[in-house]
Amino acid sequence: MRKLKYFAVFVYVVALFLVGFSLYKVVIESDNIIIHLDGFDKSYNRIANEYRSDPFVLDVVDLCENSDFKSKCVYDNTLLNFNYNREEDRRALIPPSELSKNGIGVCRDIAVYRMAILRELNVLPFFYYQPEHIYVVTMENDRAFRLDNDYFVEHDVKIRREVNSVYE
Repeated sequence: MRKLKYFAVFVYVVALFLVGFSLYKVVIESDNIIIHLDGFDKSYNRIANEYRSDPFVLDVVDLCENSDFKSKCVYDNTLLNFNYNREEDRRALIPPSELSKNGIGVCRDIAVYRMAILRELNVLPFFYYQPEHIYVVTMENDRAFRLDNDYFVEHDVKIRREVNSVYE
């Protein structure tokens, strides 16, 4: 009976060690753990604001600043290949310089890149979340538009017009 008690304590300690080690790997070694701590929307908005001064963002801003339809111009000038392979998914976002160079990213990379450009152009953008997917919706000319990985369409849902303090 006593051996069983020691064995149970041993198993409990090993389980605690494994949980602690797993948390260490996720929290300490992840570049973007802040995303998981303060929420996706807040983090993606913060990162998009940081990207606004990136030279690759500003290049697209220069191309689109005189366009009558900025949302479409941004989409046309940020056509990237979406990486559908979820096994290669990672926690860190790809910065605009690497995204522009390689032309490949997952939906969050593309959405944050486009968000930075649209904000710099003073277009009202929002992140729109679906299970395991994110894209940008803009408000322009009293209409909503969806800038998704592979297509640009008029959005068919009502979008809040509230501007989060993160945008400012």
